[in-house]
Amino acid sequence: MGNNFLISKDIFRQALLFNATSIVGPIIFFGGIGWLLDSFFHTGRIFLFLSIAVAFIATHILMFRKLQMYSKEINKASEKNDSEKKIK
Repeated sequence: MGNNFLISKDIFRQALLFNATSIVGPIIFFGGIGWLLDSFFHTGRIFLFLSIAVAFIATHILMFRKLQMYSKEINKASEKNDSEKKIK
């Protein structure tokens, strides 16, 4: 039981770190690009808002893919645990 708890804890830690970086990272990256384009073309904040919208979409795509991966890992761990229980 202790090993399964450590696996679940590790998966949770990975998910938390990924979510934190996948939300902040695209906003900073795309927001910075939008800010630079606005500064270069003197357009106010049009490119900044458009780039934040792109970051929002990119964040959701990244999170969806990562959640699919975590779901598969959890299912594998669960199946392994069930097969170990059947053997005992």
